[in-house]
Amino acid sequence: MLQIFHTQLVGLLQNIKKQEEKIEECARLLAQAIVGEGRIYIHGTGSLGSLPANIMNSTDLIPTLDTYSSMEDVSTHDRVLLFSSQSDEEEVKHLIASLDEKNIPYVWVCALKNGEQEMDLLINTGLLSGLVPDEDGTRTGFPDSLVSMYVYHALFLTVKDILADYE
Repeated sequence: MLQIFHTQLVGLLQNIKKQEEKIEECARLLAQAIVGEGRIYIHGTGSLGSLPANIMNSTDLIPTLDTYSSMEDVSTHDRVLLFSSQSDEEEVKHLIASLDEKNIPYVWVCALKNGEQEMDLLINTGLLSGLVPDEDGTRTGFPDSLVSMYVYHALFLTVKDILADYE
């Protein structure tokens, strides 16, 4: 089972790496807040609700990063980095509607459901179900936190490169 999980996870991460141009575009949007005196607010929904706390306690912290608490804290100079397991989560849909209404730029990391349209500043994790098939046909091993941390670190490293060019 572990070999199947490993193989599937590596394939998933390789598919995310193929979105390198999109990751760079998203990192540029985040870097704009840093050089423009704004903040980057991070928020996770559903099973990724604890992800911001993990990131805020890591050694690889994007400058000006802070946890999102309410729309009142966010201005048009700021950016929001959103994490959700799936693109159809109600909480994230409501938050995105509020961000759009206030013209606040955001980067969204999630798995797009089949048939949903790609967005400019969305990084698709591709993780729609567990990675390991069980004998009864179900799937288990749903590493949404692990995959989201991978995307965060890809953004962190790219933002770091972009900021180095400004110096």
